[in-house]
Amino acid sequence: EVLDSVVDALNELTHDCYLLPRVHPRMKDFPDEFIPWQKALSKFRGRTVVDWFQQCTTSSLIAACAKRRGVVVSMFSTTLIEAATLKAPAISVMFPEYEKKYYRPECAFDLPVTALGCARKATSQQELHELLDAALTGQLDLELQQESHFKTDGKNAERCALKILSLM
Repeated sequence: EVLDSVVDALNELTHDCYLLPRVHPRMKDFPDEFIPWQKALSKFRGRTVVDWFQQCTTSSLIAACAKRRGVVVSMFSTTLIEAATLKAPAISVMFPEYEKKYYRPECAFDLPVTALGCARKATSQQELHELLDAALTGQLDLELQQESHFKTDGKNAERCALKILSLM
């Protein structure tokens, strides 16, 4: 369903782009999901659909996005955290109907990466379209928040230890 929404939004854009979809690792447990997955992919009107599956790691795709060559799109995933860490544009697709269908009410909270402003949250098809357009034109503006909250200076363990000590 999310891939279908992403394909629809990409088809509305005028940007020439590639779609590199990755299934969630647990999708192998739900083989019936490949039917709507392939149907959504078949609708993509971009120049090329590259269906990588196991040919390329998620980390290498995210790294390519971090070089401002793309955008990472997911629902509620560690992939968005990886994107924020690598300073890649990132969008969480969390329409209210998806939230109701896939998450229990007691888990209804924003993903910290979106709450911290390190990824944008699309809550409608129109918002997804606008965020994808902004990402593909370099206007998503997440870098300052990502740098602030996802430091990669090698001192994370030290910061954690100091925080724990301050709480004692």
